[in-house]
Amino acid sequence: MEKRNIRAKLCIVLILLCSISIGGCSKSKETSLDLVKEYIKEKNYPKAIRELRDITEYKNAEALKKEVRDIIEAPYLSCNYTYVAAINKSRGVNAILGDYGFVTNTTEWQDILYLDKDESSEMNFCAVANDGRIFTVAEDCMPNDIRLKLKLGSNSNIEKMITDSYFNGNIGLKTDGTVVYQCENLSKQEQDVMNQWTEVVDIETGLQVYALTADGKVLPSDLKSPIASELSSWSDIIAISASLDTVVGLKQDGTVVVASENQYGSNNVSSWSDIVAIDTCGYFTIGLKSDGTLVTTEYQNDGLEIAKAAELSNLYVPSIAID
Repeated sequence: MEKRNIRAKLCIVLILLCSISIGGCSKSKETSLDLVKEYIKEKNYPKAIRELRDITEYKNAEALKKEVRDIIEAPYLSCNYTYVAAINKSRGVNAILGDYGFVTNTTEWQDILYLDKDESSEMNFCAVANDGRIFTVAEDCMPNDIRLKLKLGSNSNIEKMITDSYFNGNIGLKTDGTVVYQCENLSKQEQDVMNQWTEVVDIETGLQVYALTADGKVLPSDLKSPIASELSSWSDIIAISASLDTVVGLKQDGTVVVASENQYGSNNVSSWSDIVAIDTCGYFTIGLKSDGTLVTTEYQNDGLEIAKAAELSNLYVPSIAID
């Protein structure tokens, strides 16, 4: 009888421990989701991405992560020295094209999901519609995410991949926050640096590789570059854009910082405020304001009237509805 009582008591203890454990896990998941919502309200999107990677049980986790990633990567903005383009509120495309023989009328582009630079041509960009159609300005264009699906298939632990002609290869961001690469022109020193990166939420490339971390820092692959020390002082960064020897960071408070070696004027952003998205081509930088208008740095080019970009309005401004 006594042995039975002991066994019964042990069973009760085990049941209680299991209940506490399960309840604790459930509470932990709920706490993580609450933390994500708080980060989104604070516009601390990098930390939101980091938390979302760990709560895949939440049925809307992937959709929410995509929304946050869209804010970080700003696929609704694109620029190069030949054009400035942005998706408008009607999901069309407003664009300023340089005088390089382009004949495309982007007003015919409708139901656009995102814009993408063409890595093989500086004079081209493309837009991908909701039904899968691809619109291009000058010639055929293969968007980066389509390259990603073709190269990796649907089952992949890669969140983002960049096909870069300067490095002659591919650089990928994994779901665990590390970075992988297969490049012919990436130095051994840069590879060693990138192998140490953790908690990365976005990557960009120019003349080197840049990583945005969950704590709002920007890491360069070339620690000896002239702008490396400048980047070490950056904080509260929620999005980055890079090209050539320029990297631009959007801060949590809506201001913008630039580290650059060139003299094109892409770094004149000190007066900018209320910015929600950025893009740079190295020659100049553009910023999307919360009122749906654009601001740009100065750029002297006979083929592109950059000042006209300020006339673009009614542009799409990202937002996340938190249930």
